[in-house]
Amino acid sequence: MALKKVEVGERGLVALKNIRKGEKLLFVPPSLFITADSEWTCGEAGKVLKQNGVPDWPFLATYLISEASSLESSRWSNYISALPRQPYSLLYWTREELDRYLEASQIRQRAIERVTNVVGTYNDLRLRIFSKYPALFPEEVLNLYRP
Repeated sequence: MALKKVEVGERGLVALKNIRKGEKLLFVPPSLFITADSEWTCGEAGKVLKQNGVPDWPFLATYLISEASSLESSRWSNYISALPRQPYSLLYWTREELDRYLEASQIRQRAIERVTNVVGTYNDLRLRIFSKYPALFPEEVLNLYRP
């Protein structure tokens, strides 16, 4: 295996030889997984989200954003600093762009639903949790920036 520049994205893990079905390619120790049980640099923020029953994907997204904002003190600083600063995402498309560029695509409706879900989830978290704990979830860090 090697890290190489690939067509999709910036880099990828590429096989240098044939791989047999079931062959173990990589082992990542569980201590290096980011999960809902990962320790937060700001432990109180994680507690508040858990107490409010935040589902996994928004919980983990909030975790990564929170850890990125405390980069120097986060145990994940090396990982977070390697992430793209501005990932390419349909979330940055306007509804007009979705309609125009995906007009004949089978994924148009799914893309609209996904964007609606993410925006709705953020708005729910902002109203229910973020606005009640601004010191833990500052708006300048946790926002729905869409250029």
